[in-house]
Amino acid sequence: EKATGGRYFSELCRLALKTAAEEGLFHGEETAQKVKRIRKLDNAALDAFGLNPDLEPLPAFKDAEAYDQDAASHIVNAMFWRSSAFITCCCAAIARLTGLAQGDRYKPVIVCVDGSLFNKSMLLHHSVLVDMQDFTVQDLALYAMCKGVEQATLIGTAAAALLEQAV
Repeated sequence: EKATGGRYFSELCRLALKTAAEEGLFHGEETAQKVKRIRKLDNAALDAFGLNPDLEPLPAFKDAEAYDQDAASHIVNAMFWRSSAFITCCCAAIARLTGLAQGDRYKPVIVCVDGSLFNKSMLLHHSVLVDMQDFTVQDLALYAMCKGVEQATLIGTAAAALLEQAV
């Protein structure tokens, strides 16, 4: 959860950008100093910046050189793809452990994913779709897909409790 949760994601991105600034990745000294002073980032702003840094720059990169803006965009995108890899591995494990995903490719197993970052981020949602296709379907021959469901954990817990009472 710490690698993919919306509550932690923006802080991970902030730390990655700050480390890049400290290691001299950004050419503009003023930009590097602005990045080092970032106290908080917003997931929606990171999503928009990752999708199109020219359209929605982060405040620290508003007047930055194109190189610095591109470098920051690559870092943010890498963080989204990193989270996608974790989600994909978890979904693939569920698909494999249930044994239900080896059947009909036209009836994939749906794995419910809950969380603000997955449900609200266009970039993460797209990354997971691509990763699920490439890894789960192409590499593992498991027919599964992720679907964002609000309160999935609560619903699953309630269903498990009801099933336990029925037994």
